[in-house]
Amino acid sequence: MPFSPMTLKMKQKSMIKALKENLGNVTASCSAVGISRKTHYEWLRDHPSYAKACEDIGEIVLDFAEGQLHKQIRQGNTASTIFFLKTKGKERGYIERQEHEVKNTAVAQVQLDKLSPAALEEIKRHLLEAREERIIDITPEPEALPLKSEEDGI
Repeated sequence: MPFSPMTLKMKQKSMIKALKENLGNVTASCSAVGISRKTHYEWLRDHPSYAKACEDIGEIVLDFAEGQLHKQIRQGNTASTIFFLKTKGKERGYIERQEHEVKNTAVAQVQLDKLSPAALEEIKRHLLEAREERIIDITPEPEALPLKSEEDGI
């Protein structure tokens, strides 16, 4: 059943207050105000000022969570300190890096003379991208280079 304009505004204000109190939890807030989740999402869709107020609550909740994290850091919580440094201290070098050593290598042999110029360019582009991303090393091993012999006229 639709609300009268005055009741709608009052219910929306109550919902916004409930969302703040419940740290953005929609189910708990809807239950506290006596509306369905569907009604809340319809309001978000149909009422821009309501949607903006709800969006602002997300920032309030994030501020609250950051405040709790800072509180735990002040209390000497090592895990909280590490988490903070990994997320906010990246520019200062507080970042976890994972290094993977690949021991098995794959060798691809392609008969280049059988490929079209467009296919060769495509392969070259992919190889260069992979090298830039440090996925592969396309430097040939010395033993992989063809050797010229005296029979070849050298």
